[in-house]
Amino acid sequence: MKRTILLATAMLMVIAGTEAPATAAGAQTAAQAALAVTGLTVEGVQGALGIDTPNPRLGWQIGSARRGVTQSAYQIRVASTGAKLAAGTADVWDSGRKTGAESTLVPYAGKVLTSATRYHWQVRVWDDAGRASAWSAPSWWETGLLTAGDWHAKWIGRERPTATWTDYTVDVRLTVTKDAAGVFFRAKSVNDAYMWQLANFNNVPVLRPHVKVGGSWQLIREVPLAMAPGDFNRPHDLRIEAAGPTITTFVDGTRVDTTEDSRQKSGTVGLRTSGTEAAVVHSVKVTVGGKVEIDADLTGGTNPFTAGTPTPQGLEVTGSVETLLADTAGKPLLRREFRVDRKVRQARIYATALGAYEISLNGTRVGDHLHAPGWTDYNKRIQYQTFDVTGQVAAGENTLAAMLGDGWYSGSIGWFGDKQYGERPQLLAELRIDYTDGTSQTVVSDGSWRAADGPVLRGDNIHGETYDARLEPSGWRTSAFDDAGWSAATVGSDAPTQRLVAQVDPPVKVTQELAAKTLTQPRPGVWVFDLGQNMVGATRLRVRGAAGQTVRIRHAEVLNPDGTVYTANLRTAQATDYYTLSGQGAEVYEPRFTFHGFRYVELTGYPGTPTLATVTGRVMGTAAPFTGELTTSDPMVNQLQSNIVWGQRGNFLSIPTDTPARDERLGWTGDINVFAETATFNMDSLSFLTKWLADLRDAQSANGAYPDVAPRSCCGDGASGWADAGITVPYTLWKRYGDTKVLADHYDSMRRYIDYVQATSSGLLRPAAGPYLDWLNLDDPTPAGVVGTAYAAYSTRLFAEMAAALGRTADADKYGARATAVTDAFAQAYVGADGRVQGDSQTAYVLALSMGLVPAERRAAAGNRLAERVASRGYHLSTGFLGTPDLLPALSDTGHLDVAYRLLTNKDYPSWGYEIARGATTIWERWDSIKPDGSFGDVGMNSFNHYAYGAVGDWMYRTVGGIRPDDKSPGYRHVTIGPKPGGGITSARATYQSRYGQFVSSWKLDVAGQMTLDVTVPGNTTATVEIPAASRWAVTEGGRPVGGVTMAGGNAVVTVGSGSYKFAVDTVRGDLGEARVSAESIKKQAPALALTTAAADLSYGKVSANATAAAVHLALAAAADVERHTHDAGVKAKVADIRARLSRVSAALVGAVASLSVPPGDLAPGDTVRVEAKLENKGQGALTDVRIDLPAPAGWTVRKVGATTFDVRVGAGQTPGPVELAGTVSYRRPIGTATLPIKATITVVPPVEITAVTAGPVEVVPGGATTLSVALRNRSTIRAQGSVTVTGWPGVTEQPYDLAPGQTRTVAVPTTAPLTVTEGPATLTVDAGGAEAATDVRVVVAVPPPGATDHADLGDGASEQAHNLKASAESGTNTEAGLTRRYTYQGVAGGYFEFDLAVEPGKPFVLRAIETYDRAQLKDYDILIDGEVVHSRAYQRTEGGVGKVSYQILVDRADLTADSKVRVRFQEDAEGRNYDPSIADVWSLPVTTG
Repeated sequence: MKRTILLATAMLMVIAGTEAPATAAGAQTAAQAALAVTGLTVEGVQGALGIDTPNPRLGWQIGSARRGVTQSAYQIRVASTGAKLAAGTADVWDSGRKTGAESTLVPYAGKVLTSATRYHWQVRVWDDAGRASAWSAPSWWETGLLTAGDWHAKWIGRERPTATWTDYTVDVRLTVTKDAAGVFFRAKSVNDAYMWQLANFNNVPVLRPHVKVGGSWQLIREVPLAMAPGDFNRPHDLRIEAAGPTITTFVDGTRVDTTEDSRQKSGTVGLRTSGTEAAVVHSVKVTVGGKVEIDADLTGGTNPFTAGTPTPQGLEVTGSVETLLADTAGKPLLRREFRVDRKVRQARIYATALGAYEISLNGTRVGDHLHAPGWTDYNKRIQYQTFDVTGQVAAGENTLAAMLGDGWYSGSIGWFGDKQYGERPQLLAELRIDYTDGTSQTVVSDGSWRAADGPVLRGDNIHGETYDARLEPSGWRTSAFDDAGWSAATVGSDAPTQRLVAQVDPPVKVTQELAAKTLTQPRPGVWVFDLGQNMVGATRLRVRGAAGQTVRIRHAEVLNPDGTVYTANLRTAQATDYYTLSGQGAEVYEPRFTFHGFRYVELTGYPGTPTLATVTGRVMGTAAPFTGELTTSDPMVNQLQSNIVWGQRGNFLSIPTDTPARDERLGWTGDINVFAETATFNMDSLSFLTKWLADLRDAQSANGAYPDVAPRSCCGDGASGWADAGITVPYTLWKRYGDTKVLADHYDSMRRYIDYVQATSSGLLRPAAGPYLDWLNLDDPTPAGVVGTAYAAYSTRLFAEMAAALGRTADADKYGARATAVTDAFAQAYVGADGRVQGDSQTAYVLALSMGLVPAERRAAAGNRLAERVASRGYHLSTGFLGTPDLLPALSDTGHLDVAYRLLTNKDYPSWGYEIARGATTIWERWDSIKPDGSFGDVGMNSFNHYAYGAVGDWMYRTVGGIRPDDKSPGYRHVTIGPKPGGGITSARATYQSRYGQFVSSWKLDVAGQMTLDVTVPGNTTATVEIPAASRWAVTEGGRPVGGVTMAGGNAVVTVGSGSYKFAVDTVRGDLGEARVSAESIKKQAPALALTTAAADLSYGKVSANATAAAVHLALAAAADVERHTHDAGVKAKVADIRARLSRVSAALVGAVASLSVPPGDLAPGDTVRVEAKLENKGQGALTDVRIDLPAPAGWTVRKVGATTFDVRVGAGQTPGPVELAGTVSYRRPIGTATLPIKATITVVPPVEITAVTAGPVEVVPGGATTLSVALRNRSTIRAQGSVTVTGWPGVTEQPYDLAPGQTRTVAVPTTAPLTVTEGPATLTVDAGGAEAATDVRVVVAVPPPGATDHADLGDGASEQAHNLKASAESGTNTEAGLTRRYTYQGVAGGYFEFDLAVEPGKPFVLRAIETYDRAQLKDYDILIDGEVVHSRAYQRTEGGVGKVSYQILVDRADLTADSKVRVRFQEDAEGRNYDPSIADVWSLPVTTG
């Protein structure tokens, strides 16, 4: 001992002479670098042009090579000219030195801003040490036109010919195939028109004249028609004669009505259906002033309207369609010439449109915006754009020109047709030129402009663009053009000018181009290009041919099996562009006024043979900067991240849409509710979603409910998980960007919504959750009350937080208390004592856990149950839109990170990987948009680009990438960087460009699973770094120990400031540090151990590995000495831990590797296997006194047969399963013994194996018997005895067996099918001493059964009446699977239907039923007889599609049948979970077999 202490003391003296390591992560040896201010922005934009914000927010970034730099103060100065700013004259605003750390959204607080003015500014800052930076480089922002009075331009356009139709006659021949159909006339738009409707809603054919003014319908009257109801669905001739205020209507040549009404004076004609309505229009004729303007036979494929589906019978119009006659003339061209005779200082164009526009100056396009001004509710808000055209104005003659398209204003929206806001596009444009002499000139849109029809014959977002190049006047954009043949532009109302606002969101642009990857010809003359990526935008077509040739360009997301484009999922969207050649050499066509969702492009009518260069994909979308990147070692996860980003790129186009391909493309609130957090990682989404929140406010209902879509186009409002986007989106913007202005602007609107939620709740619960619930879940529905109440609690809590952030203390307290009350009510009503959430669906647990609705003491149980529900589906998800986003977070936050990663990396259905394996390059709408057999999903709703399920991206950035924004420090002022590896991913790199600068988290695991983590933190921010480690001493940065580390949940945790860091985990250092601390704690009892352990720890990294190993073995010797002499159990436990750690350190330093190897294969009881335990020396020094200890498990024997080999015999009574064989290997070097653990797992199998199982007969009836023949073999070396048991039906049947080693035998086990049973295969499981096998026996339940006592045909009115049927209010009937049926209605807790059924008196009976299905479903409900529950049914049908299942139950209650009649009741379970009963037929039978 004395020698050990002397050696340790000597080593400490040597180490003391070496340089001590740095212990602070922030320590720095480089010279201090200058503090720099860069990246100046205004409202998040560098060089903000044309903004109308009264107090714009200014931002900047701070850079310094010094770590940990923060801002303590700033000074902003703003000047009216760049020269004044350079001279230090802040004549607009000088903030003075302001103490504070804010550097991203600092409000301007100077003089009132004026219109059309550029402001020059710069900033300097002081760091945390009080040192000042230099002034930043100058920057600027420029205001637009701040008030309506600043505008001098007029709205101009070119009126379509039909707009002047006043008195005319409409003749329509049509067949109403379902309910009703209408004809528009005198329609300025679909919102201002007459609509005459033929209807038969109640078996009474009627004419229903309507008028629609400003979008509001009024039914004028109902006129009964003299026709039999059976004749209604035949072809009829409808004639409408409009002459002044008198409108005369004829049906089949008979005058049926004369109406006097003067509210609509002129306009076009159209067609309308709504909901379930449908019709086929065979012909249409319009006669104006005796001249036939339209005379179309629609049976030949002609379609003069903007919607509808041509068929051989005529134009089919079905569902919610409102369509008017398409323009026959081209979209307007507008031009104006003007002269410039002075030197230009600057020039700006302020422009917008009702519709879409492209403007040019002197033949050159102005700006690169597409689909401007974007989609808003044009009746409430119209965005304008500002362009700097200083460099485009020429001396002398100039020409300002514009081409107009319909856009969202007068083009198609969704499946509702076109003209939703107005009939014809209009332009508003104002060019302001400031000259160097101080004078100005303004050129405005007005009646002096000239107008003509252009080459764009159709420009529709949904259906496509038709462009005839022969119709484009050559040179019309330049001053040399003669426009004498053009007409004067039509001047519209000034009213829209009052609704103008500067564009808030980034413009839509072409953000990328994609070259074609492959070219095929699936049919003669049909060419298909694959761009390799599902994208949104349009194409560039290169073509050469004769004038008048037309190329058709169709777009599709996927291909049919034969290689042609698949377009069935586009519904009514034509998604087709047509280009007619001018014949003037090489031509290039780029559609302006449409966009499509597609990967594949089909060309027909192409002159010649195309090449890959013929078609290029032009990717369009809102041009917001990309802010996040995530890459990993897993290619599938990388593709998933790519799919998420591409889905966002395609669906962030002016508004956040749901799908860019079919006839929808609406701003669904439910989708952005779940995706907003992911969106903010991928792209700077602040201004884009701020603009959309204004759309949402514009669409908010008077009662406070937010709509299903914004801008409002259809559908309803107030739906849980959809309308809540009005709360969750601004909350996300606040947390991710630190923006409280968006909260202030949206505050009153949010409060109205929360009050609406409260008003529509039932007390504290909200069962009225709307129609969507967990949309598109996989047969795992969540009760409406769970969804509605969860969102009520969650949104109310978020609103209370936002109120507090704005200083609205009273509201914060009021709504915070309400949120707490609703949360408590949720727990009481829906969360059981065991943590089970009502409905037991995956989404029920996800909502409850992620929204903080489960009491703390039940949270772990709820998380475990969620993991069980995932496991029950083979570790697959079953969640829909509301459950999927937080499924992985809910699992990982409750200790099931492994399950979360399993879901992420799954490759079979349903999963993200399944989509990718089938070629997905964007996120699908459905998990089975392409089914496992290669067929396509429901064409009615099957988008291949639908970002909702991409909401998993937020978890990926946080968990895989490791960048977690801190909600307590909004805007990334502080983050946590802490990757959580799993799923076999061995490395990842995540970056996020915040308003402060870029955060980086880049990690990698070595072969031992230890992490290296590179971190970058931008200036003026801090980060908490979490790195998986067994010890706080194990963490290094830049190869040096790190001070200030704490441990939490298996992670080493340290807080750092700005700068770049390289963290690593060194297990040797960790073990040495833990050993030293532990030894120090028993220093009094073991001073030598404390001294030698400290010496070993301090030596590491300062001397050679051999020297440190020597110190470690001195400490091991000291530990052994303490262990021999102490009797203190606590000290012994600590010494044992110290020895284990020091032994691991020794092995790492000297290269000692201990192992225990077992030959592959399973063993049976009594078998013997030879194992080898060995110690490899991969180092330089000798390892002496090597000893191996291998104890036997209980009942086993271990015999040493060589220096390193052992024979291990399995115990005769060993239970089958894995058994761990464990021991140790020790060695000395040269003093002190290191002991290393060795272990291996041996799998023990049952002694008997089942070689075959057969059943006879293979089909049985209820109560029928079958015999299972079970072939057994004793594969062990010992006698095997036991019983063969059969399970699967109620009760257990068994037969004994007794087998000598190697013996085989067949055992016959009879078993009987129960009387309560469902038709179909029944799996019977056989067990023989732990060996298992299974076979199927088919149960046949005959329907209709012979010998039935009574039969109730549910859904049949007469039978239901005869059996005195009664039902809950929501119960209904219809036909399914070819049978009439009755259902209770899914999700209605306690819903029921009941009826009388005759039975044999005083005897038990059998109830046999047929249940119908429309898909694979789990149905669970109760069956009651005379008010008593006799059976609780829960049956999962796995087959897809429509079908039926027969089953029966035994009612063994003779006491209920005394009066020969029972009351049978089918009742949805009390939780309203899963699916409801859907019963077609019920029989009562005597109790017999069969």
